[in-house]
Amino acid sequence: MFQNKVYVSILSLSAMLIAGGVYAQTPPPAGQGFLGAPRYGQDRSEANGQFKEERERIREERMASSSALRGERKEGREELKNKLEAFREERKKEQEALREEMKTKMEQIRERAKTEMEQKREEFKTKLEGIKDGRKKQNATQLSDQLDKLNARLAEEATQFSEHILDVLNRIEDRAKVAEANGKDISGVKTAIASAREAVAAAQAKITAQAAKDYTVTITTESSLGADFKKSRDAMKADYKAIHDALKAAREAARAAFEALKPVSTDDDAEPSTNSTQ
Repeated sequence: MFQNKVYVSILSLSAMLIAGGVYAQTPPPAGQGFLGAPRYGQDRSEANGQFKEERERIREERMASSSALRGERKEGREELKNKLEAFREERKKEQEALREEMKTKMEQIRERAKTEMEQKREEFKTKLEGIKDGRKKQNATQLSDQLDKLNARLAEEATQFSEHILDVLNRIEDRAKVAEANGKDISGVKTAIASAREAVAAAQAKITAQAAKDYTVTITTESSLGADFKKSRDAMKADYKAIHDALKAAREAARAAFEALKPVSTDDDAEPSTNSTQ
């Protein structure tokens, strides 16, 4: 009986060896390894291919999104730039009209004061004829001409300075409008700009009124000629001191507008350029 069991065991072992040899000679199906498991190399290659495709898809989506965003930004910059240009053109027309109005007022004031000025100059010439000292007479004539020229020059310089302050305010206003388009609150800047423009207008009103001023010397006597000229010169100095103070107040108001702009304006609020690719 023991021999029979041994015989059966030997037959079973032989059958297993034969079956193993046949299996070893039979190639596994494509894509499979031992006992039907996926081959490691092929599985990794397929995973890398899928990963590469997914990465390319994400990259293309990002590029498309970035391109669309750049397009939207460019359109926004172009729209803002067009609005700024239209605003500047309108403001330019308003300021040119104000400049012409100021010029016209000064001419009208001069015309109204012309008769009185001519009368004072005739009186000056008449008084000057009564001066016996030729040197004093010559100096008096030269000083009178100098006062007239100085008055005209100072009035022109004051006008130019007031316009310079307006230019500064215009630049502040432009920057504020860009900041507002970027979502910033510029109510404080607007208030400061309005106050500064009022200060400039007050200074320009004094400059306009200066057109009616005449500093022709009123001669009393030959001995008091120096004192008479000093009186006219001091009057001019006082008038231009008032203009200077008004312009200084306008300049300080413009500075206050600039300080109000600082907290709400950054480099992003610079004037838009449609050439930018960002």
